[in-house]
Amino acid sequence: HIIEKLITFIIVIILARYLGVEDYGIYALALSFVGLFGHLFDGGLNLLLMREMSKENIDKPQLFGHVFAGKIFLGFIILVVIILLAIVLGYQKTVLLSIIIYGASMFFLSFSNTFRSIFIALGRTEFEGLLLILNRLLLLVGIIFFAILSIKIPEIMTAHLIAVVIVVILGAYLCKKYFFAPLWNIDYQSIKKLFKESIPFAIGAIMGEIFFNIDNVMLSKMAGMESVGYYNAAYKLSFSGMLFANTLTLVTYPYFSRMWPGDKDDVFKMFDGILKALIIVSVAFALSASILSENIIALVFGEQYRNSVMLFNILVWSVPPLYIMHLTGRMLEAIGEQRFTANTMLISVAINISLNFILIRKYGAVGASIATVFTSFLIVAIHMVCIKMRMGFPMFNMPIVKVGICLIGLAAIILLLKDFNWYMAAVAGLIIYCGMLILLKVLVKEDIMLLVRKNI
Repeated sequence: HIIEKLITFIIVIILARYLGVEDYGIYALALSFVGLFGHLFDGGLNLLLMREMSKENIDKPQLFGHVFAGKIFLGFIILVVIILLAIVLGYQKTVLLSIIIYGASMFFLSFSNTFRSIFIALGRTEFEGLLLILNRLLLLVGIIFFAILSIKIPEIMTAHLIAVVIVVILGAYLCKKYFFAPLWNIDYQSIKKLFKESIPFAIGAIMGEIFFNIDNVMLSKMAGMESVGYYNAAYKLSFSGMLFANTLTLVTYPYFSRMWPGDKDDVFKMFDGILKALIIVSVAFALSASILSENIIALVFGEQYRNSVMLFNILVWSVPPLYIMHLTGRMLEAIGEQRFTANTMLISVAINISLNFILIRKYGAVGASIATVFTSFLIVAIHMVCIKMRMGFPMFNMPIVKVGICLIGLAAIILLLKDFNWYMAAVAGLIIYCGMLILLKVLVKEDIMLLVRKNI
């Protein structure tokens, strides 16, 4: 997952520099527009499949067959809806073609994600990681190839489609060779029941996609493609800090599902340890990136994206709550609280859209950035209250004062050395921060051992 995020980051840099601000805005809009419907292709079935596959006494090939058949039917409908909606909204030809091509790639990606869910549930995360990395590597190669041929928007979007089709074929091969193939003994009542059970997962996931993508779509209509380009550059750079969160929390999902409610103490201990690690990493990233924002934007995207600096300074503070949200959301869904997480996302998205509508009109991309950060903190606050109240979670063991002292040390070193050499400042700040965490016993041996447990 870390490798995948690094490759994605390289892809963002190449595309932003190669396409320029406006064309990169079109590319970002296509991804965001289709992304609004990304989890509709899935219908919540992948998370349900992952949870059920991790249980005993489940007819796995039959379940796989029902999920696969349901997703084929659902995927075609969603793809048609995406195309029709893009036409109705009157997007120019270049944007429309980009949306259609990327929409087709998302259709196939939903099946790749199904194979990945099976591999995670059955404990073969190396296969899941292989599909993830291969998809990004193929996409990177494709984009470089198109760039060499001076091919731009919309044709460059076909790199996504080619990459994901190859990955789906490999996923099907691995699943059949090492586990099982889907049984096509289709029972429409069973498929209907699966969709019914997956609805809460789907609502939560769909609301999440809307939350992460609606800002670009609204900016495209209210502020223009150039604003989308600046905003998305800052957005993608901020989310490069999400390397650690998804990787660590994804593998805990089956673990929480198996252990709750049989061993609550162990679940609480695991949750508390991971929460501490996520906070320590995310806040340090946000603080360092904010201090060095001008240097980072200039290095990654070049001077043409100078207007992204202020946006990056704001958006980077959405990283800490989003880190925590990865953990709290998966925790609640794993123990059967998917309806609550879905309702939380529904409310948060409504607030986010309202804030975007008000703030974008007045402040443009800066307003969209503020809306994203505010709503991120809101979601985490609601999740934390639920975990405390509904699960009887004990007091969170977070040494706030000690972490604060470590962060002050980090900031002081970076500010002191920034003008001399900002690379050195970043490295020295990280070393001092880690050293202080150990000296002040914020991180102890037990915390590190918890994160590398073999029985997760």
